[in-house]
Amino acid sequence: CSDLEVIVILEGVVETTGITTQARTSYVSEEIQWGHRFVPIVTEEEGVYSVDYSKFGNTVKVTTPSCSARELDEKPYILIQTLQKSELSHQNSLRKRNSMRRNNSMRKGGGSSGSLRRNNSGLASPKVQFFTPTDGGQNLNAVT
Repeated sequence: CSDLEVIVILEGVVETTGITTQARTSYVSEEIQWGHRFVPIVTEEEGVYSVDYSKFGNTVKVTTPSCSARELDEKPYILIQTLQKSELSHQNSLRKRNSMRRNNSMRKGGGSSGSLRRNNSGLASPKVQFFTPTDGGQNLNAVT
């Protein structure tokens, strides 16, 4: 019910050049989604890391305590219980999703040339694949 703005500053160093970079943004109260978590955009299967930018910014609803900050301060077990339930739910959904992907890839022939998965048993470092919502799921870039 009040004016609120959260300012976020992210700073990092580009490893290859050593140049410091900074990103800044802010969020007003109408933009904050209480009780939501970002969907993971990085997955790993058989040594291949995939980055799916079509999921960037997507959120899912998570279990959140419905009490005041004072109650959380006085009864910290409420937060611990809520976080444990949320984490278990999140882990179960990830397991289910990964199981479905494995089953689908086995049905499609696993290592066929039409599959996005690659066998990296001979590589020293993992591959990273980048996907965007507009490329139709095609591999944009592979980096080792």
